[in-house]
Parts: sequence; structure tokens; C-alpha cells
Amino acid sequence: MIITASSNSDFQISKENAADTGNIILNHDFSDGLHLWRPNYGCDAFVVPAGSGYRNGLTTAVVSKRNQYWHGLEQDITSRISAGSTYTVSACVGASGTFQGCINVLATLKLVYQNSKTSFLSVGKKAVSNDGWGMLEGSFSLSAMPKEVIFFIEGPPPGAHLLIKSVVISCSSSTACDEWKDLMEKAPIITAYNNFDSQECWEILEGSFSLSSMPDQVIFYLEGSPAGADLLIKSVVITCPSSNASDDAGFGVNIITNTNLTDGTNGWFPLENGTMSVQTGSPLIIPPMARDSHSVSAWVKIGQASGPQRVKVALAVDGQWVNGGQVEISDGKWHEIGGSFRIAKQPAEVMVCIQGPAAGVDLMVAGLQIFPVDSRAQFSHLKNQTAKIRKRGVILKFSGLDSGNLLGTFVTVRQEKNSFPFGSAINRTYLDNEDFNDFFVKNINWAVLANELKWFWTEPQQGNFNYKDGNDFLVENCSDTLSSPFEHILDLQERDAPVGGIGIQGRIDTPVGPIVCSALDKLGILGLPIWFNEVNVSSNNEYVRADDLEVLLREAYAHPAVEGIMLRGMWEMFMCRPNAHLVNAEGDLNEAGKRYLALKREWLSHVHGHIDEQGQFCFSGFHGSYEVDVITGSKKITKNFVVDKGVDALVISIDM
Repeated sequence: MIITASSNSDFQISKENAADTGNIILNHDFSDGLHLWRPNYGCDAFVVPAGSGYRNGLTTAVVSKRNQYWHGLEQDITSRISAGSTYTVSACVGASGTFQGCINVLATLKLVYQNSKTSFLSVGKKAVSNDGWGMLEGSFSLSAMPKEVIFFIEGPPPGAHLLIKSVVISCSSSTACDEWKDLMEKAPIITAYNNFDSQECWEILEGSFSLSSMPDQVIFYLEGSPAGADLLIKSVVITCPSSNASDDAGFGVNIITNTNLTDGTNGWFPLENGTMSVQTGSPLIIPPMARDSHSVSAWVKIGQASGPQRVKVALAVDGQWVNGGQVEISDGKWHEIGGSFRIAKQPAEVMVCIQGPAAGVDLMVAGLQIFPVDSRAQFSHLKNQTAKIRKRGVILKFSGLDSGNLLGTFVTVRQEKNSFPFGSAINRTYLDNEDFNDFFVKNINWAVLANELKWFWTEPQQGNFNYKDGNDFLVENCSDTLSSPFEHILDLQERDAPVGGIGIQGRIDTPVGPIVCSALDKLGILGLPIWFNEVNVSSNNEYVRADDLEVLLREAYAHPAVEGIMLRGMWEMFMCRPNAHLVNAEGDLNEAGKRYLALKREWLSHVHGHIDEQGQFCFSGFHGSYEVDVITGSKKITKNFVVDKGVDALVISIDM
């Protein structure tokens, strides 16, 4: 292995190549499904994975149920472009249907301005046939920056499927685009590389670097294949071997030094007049919640006390106290304390403090861990977990035609509805808003009255009953919210009280996945169905709100004990908590609302393929209702079926 620092001229070609490869479009080849893409104007979309045999076996996004020419697939690119820049567009597109000859596929920009005025800018078009791909190319430049810039592909006649293999939008010229090139040309390059020329084997590239001072920007990239050769990357890991890191960084880098007190009390000090010493006897494992790299976790224990004592982790951030988690202790056992916090801007000084028992009560602390949160890493695990508990294997068995006619017949399966309850609280007055009603019916499948069935509403005065507002609606029943802890439910069960389920309130300021999961795990031990009620997160930054909401929804949906999720509300004017809405007062989706609908689309199964030699088509799909289309040379057959919960594969017989 060789480690070198090069001058500017040594890597000029590589720098230019790196500067020119930036793609404005994210998930450009649909390798992550429809993540960040969405079908527009009520049409449908799904991704056919590579190797399925469809359209030469290429990963393909398919837009179906198109009733208008402009129905297509879109992505918001507002935050990734700037006025005055020139952008080039290149997309591999196709179409399928009953049309003859060639039809046009178009690339278009939807421009939404501050005054809500909307205009459309044509970018390019390409004529494609029914059995081929075409490269759609074009360019655009904006003289002024709109409020929103939406890129979408449209154009085949209604009823035809729009097919997209990949999309690339690159910046060809502007001051903004040149900043990246300037950075690459001016910055020193630190590189580590191996000398090898194998065409068949994977190699481990290893190296190291150190920065004597912190630059404004640090960019890591991989390069080096000869021109025309593909560069393959399996994984990248950059770790900090500094002695300041945790002795056991298996779960990430712990920013607390001397966590296990192997260096005595070095780095620790008591507040006020307390004394401090190091003793043995603490748990020998890392606190369970720390295993998934969330914000705060520690073991705590108290000495003899006259009653329950509250212990908490607090952080002094530039003199302002921030809560990092708390726990109530009433015995002499070790307890885990876990929590999270968010700091809006880089502080000058942060001090961590564990405090809480009454004066004279000993406090023991072990294994304090503080990790940065990596939600994306957790999401990968949650997607696998979700597939295990929310999907079921399905076998479609076809009959009615001889095997020669069945083999290779093309099948399209679309999920119409996910049966998992995604609901929301509503009030009687909400239903006077037609826009609210329209959004609710399209995107919510359960409802609960926020107030109209509560005691203060139904009996405002003793003996004076009012049920007229509640009897106006059909309300799907779920358990009342129980804010009491685990032990209280056990007590009810020991007294033979009927407990049909657990409702937990989902108002969390800074949700961290492992903390949410830990709470669900503890309640899940009881064997009762859990409903995640009043789910809402509050932030005046709608992108932070979207991220927090995604954490809650993914954790809840991936947990086997959770059987329903109920939002506290959606509409800006109808929320009891500020900055928690998904839809603005005018009816426009904010980033949190877009994220919610993107997750709903992710949790629908759409597959394509061909009937095999056994006369079957097999797939794994989310629980819910489906529609299948089977197209033969003589007819098209559409059937509906339901995938319910179950362990064994569901066999559906379809008579052709």
C-alpha cells in the first residue's frame, strides 16, 4: 500500500471527471425503488427489479393508470439547482401499450412561484416505439429562482405505460457549478491506493489521512479506473483511530471519554459539595439502547432512599440546560437511563451532568454513552424487519389455458390498499373543509374522534348527555390511551381486569429510533396489541419535522407488536400543537406531508413478471388488497384478491 499527497497537476484529469459527474437527480436509476420519486396527478407507479425478464431485464420505473398525457413521474429538485445555471438532461425512456408506431415522451419542469402562480417549461422530448428504449435529451436555464421546481417525465397517450430506466441532470455551466471544480483544483489531495490489476477479484483499499487544520469543506471520493472502465465499490468505512475515542467503538464513536472509569475519575468531577469515587459491581454489558448508536444511554443506581428518586442526564449547552433522558428508581437495582437531545447550532461549550436524587442519597453511574444518531443506518435494518412482519409470500396459480399458452404470459400485480391502519384524529368541525375531506379520504384509512366522545363533551353537565356530534360518524374502535407504565398493566391483569390493548401517546420532541424501539419492546412483552396514538412531531423546520416523523413511522411499522398508527392531526389550522402539521392551511403538502405519503407508497407492493412453467407467478407483498392483470394474445383478465396475515405462502387460484 502507498500513501501519498499529490500536487494539483498530478490529478487534474481525475478532478475534472469528478466535477462533471454530479447528478441533480437522486435515486436516478431507481435502485432504491421509488424513493424521492412520486407519480403525479393520481396515476400509479412501481419499479420492476433487474432480472425480472421485463424489458430486457433492466430495472425499470413503470407509470400506470395514466388517464391524461401529462400523467408521469416527478421529483422535487428545488434545493439542488440555482438561477443562472445551465443544466443538461438525459433520460433513458420508453413506453408500452396498444399504440402503433412511435409516440413522444417529454421532460418538463413545473415552476411554482411565491404568488402560487404555476408555469411549465418544456425541456426535451423523444419519440419511442412500443418495443424499444430512447435517450431523451434537453437542457434548461432559469433566470429567477421559483419557490418550487419539479422535474417530471410525461407524454405517452392515456392508457399507455410510461417506462423510465434512468435520469441524469447535470450542471453544464455557471458560477455555482464552477465552485466544485475550483475546490477540486485548489485543494490539496490526500489519497491512499493499492497497486493491482486484477479484473476478477475484489481488493481492500486501505489508507489514512490527518488534517492539521479544519478546511471549509472536506470531500471524499474514489477514482482511478482507466477511461471507459467501470469503477465498482462495495463498501466504504472511514474510522477515527485517535486515542480520544472510546475503548470499544464497536457501536460507533462515543464522545464521552473514560466511559468505563479505567482511568479513575479523570475527566469527571462532582458538582457542588458532593464527593466521588470509583467502585466495582456495575453491569458488564453496554446499556442495551447504546447498541444502536442513539444519543444518550447509561446505567444508574441509587443508595438507600425514603422513596422513589428521579435521575436524569442533563447537558449545559452554552449555559442553557437541555434534558438528555430520565428515569425513576425506587429500588437498589441498576437501571438503564436513555434519552436524546438536539442542538440547533454548534455550541462553544457543552457539559454533561447526571443528577437528580435527593440530597444525601448516593448516586452510582456506569457506562455513560453519547453517540451521534445515524437514522439512515437504522432504516436499512427497519426495512428488512418490516418485510418480515408486514409481508407475505403469494403464489398465483393460473388455470384454464394449456401450459404452452400460459408459459411466459405477462402479469402485472398492483396493491390498491395496505390493510395496516394508518389513521388520524378528527373533529366535527374539520368536515366543513372540503379540501380536508378530500385529502383524508384519499390518504387515511382509519379515524378517531379527538374530543366528541370524551366525557367532558358527551356529558358537559351531570345527567345532560350530548352524543349528536359523535353519532354522525363511523369510528373504527381502538384502545384508549394508557399513559400508565408497564407495571400498572401487569397489576390490572393480575386483578383479572380485561385489558385488550395498549395505546401509547406518540408526542415525542426528538425521536431516536432505538429509544422508541426499546419502549415498544418493553410493552410488547405483555403480548397485547399496541396502537401508536396521537403521533406528531413539532419543528418549525419542515425538513427536520419530516425526518422525525419518518423515524417514528418506520419504528412503529417495523415492530411486530404495533397494530395501528394514529396521527394527532394533519392540517395546519386543525392542530393542537404548533409546527406539527403535514398540510399547510392552503392545502399544500409540506415536506413532512410529502414524506408521509412517500412512506405510504413505499409500503405498497407492485410487481411484474411472467408465468413460469408450473403455471404460477410468485411474489412477496404487503398485507392488503390487490389487483392483477393478465394479458394474453386474445384477452386481458383482471382479478382482485386480498393478502391477509399469515406465515405460510398464500395460494390464489385464477381461472383464465
